[in-house]
Amino acid sequence: MNHAVILKTILQGAILKTILEGAILKTILQGAILKTILQGAILKTILQGAILKTILQGAILKTILQGAILKTILQGAILEDNSSRSNSEDNSSRSNSEDNSSRSNSEDNSSRSNSEDNSSRSNSEDNSFVHNSSRKRIRILH
Repeated sequence: MNHAVILKTILQGAILKTILEGAILKTILQGAILKTILQGAILKTILQGAILKTILQGAILKTILQGAILKTILQGAILEDNSSRSNSEDNSSRSNSEDNSSRSNSEDNSSRSNSEDNSSRSNSEDNSFVHNSSRKRIRILH
């Protein structure tokens, strides 16, 4: 064989080797690029999870706050109910004292009427015994 042909074959082999090495390097680099892309996608997924978690925490906080607001509203309603119940109890005790007062007045009127009856009986009767016993009754009633 001719030196030129041998040299040409060797060079072609070297060129082919270089081309193949480039292809291998390219594949390796593509793998690295793909890995980087995938890592970005994984990171994106992780971040989306964190964002979702933050959103959910906000929703939970909102729910908790709504519960607190509802509790405050209910406490106000209970306080208002207790206040109106207290007022109705005041009115009831006032009504009871008015009933007791009118009962006392009617008892006073009754004993006054009894004493007037006894007094007129003693004036109209001549018997002093009846007169004396009427006085005793008046003292007992008062």
